[in-house]
Amino acid sequence: MLVVLSPIRTKAIHEVIDSRCTDELKISLREEASLLTYRLSKVEKNGNVTYTLYFYNISDNLYVLDTKTNKKYYKNDKIENINPGTILNLDIYAIDSSYCKTYKPDSRSIRVPYYNKFSTSELCIGHKEYALCKEDINVTLTEEQFKESLNKYIESLEQKRTTTTTKQTTNEGNKFNIFDFIIKYNEYISAFGVLLLIIYIVVDIKITNKKRRSIL
Repeated sequence: MLVVLSPIRTKAIHEVIDSRCTDELKISLREEASLLTYRLSKVEKNGNVTYTLYFYNISDNLYVLDTKTNKKYYKNDKIENINPGTILNLDIYAIDSSYCKTYKPDSRSIRVPYYNKFSTSELCIGHKEYALCKEDINVTLTEEQFKESLNKYIESLEQKRTTTTTKQTTNEGNKFNIFDFIIKYNEYISAFGVLLLIIYIVVDIKITNKKRRSIL
């Protein structure tokens, strides 16, 4: 699974002592930092899920610092074993050999998606629309609590279907069949009676259509 996220960016910080770090160099470093991209990849191993962050387009003049671990990452590096739901705060700096050492042209804040281990449960088959079956949500329930909640959801769907079916069956069962009536009693129906029956049919059709729309 590949996840591409838009980072939260902050302004460049000017913490440079060396006077040789000119404005032109800083502008160039900021432009290079803006080109940095990344990709998040989900890794499943032994029933556990972590994420790997791959960096792309890191300039030779820059490195990325994980502010939590203080680890530095350079061109073609990656951060592995990231727990779901982690927020990575990354600062981009000019390399130590640069005149602009300690200059930070950019920062990124990356939120790693949560992972719901119950999303692959057999109970979720056909119920992916249910909140507890979605993959990227934070679920703190036990397995028993999850099963109980999902079973209640499934039962509510069945009750809703049964109620809808019962209403439709009742409406159809109580419906007066005007055509059967005409066939059975046609010899007793006058011309005026036929007119009344036609009016009844039109009104009955309108009422039936209105009931169907209310059910839907």
